[in-house]
Amino acid sequence: MVGMGRMGSFTERRAARLYESLLGEVLGLGHVRKAAIVLIGAHSGTLKLRQTARALIHGFDAALETMAAPPGASFTPEVLLIELDRLRAEKIQKALYDFARESTESRPRRN
Repeated sequence: MVGMGRMGSFTERRAARLYESLLGEVLGLGHVRKAAIVLIGAHSGTLKLRQTARALIHGFDAALETMAAPPGASFTPEVLLIELDRLRAEKIQKALYDFARESTESRPRRN
């Protein structure tokens, strides 16, 4: 990762697109079972931690809805979020759970 544009221009919407592209590329490979990432955008001072977590959930949701895994891939890869600061990791985990629950509850049910 070399940069996300001019300082201050990285928005939650752009972060969601980045996460959608990231997971889309992993899905497109078809053989990756695990991937590790860091929370992108929250350290720059541009986005708050909760905005970045919401962007990750929305981006990954979009990727899973629009991008099919290649033929023969019968799994969704496990994505590990890496954070060294324990308190920050706990805040990230709570935000991700909150937004994932909201995302699941707002999704139309399929019969």
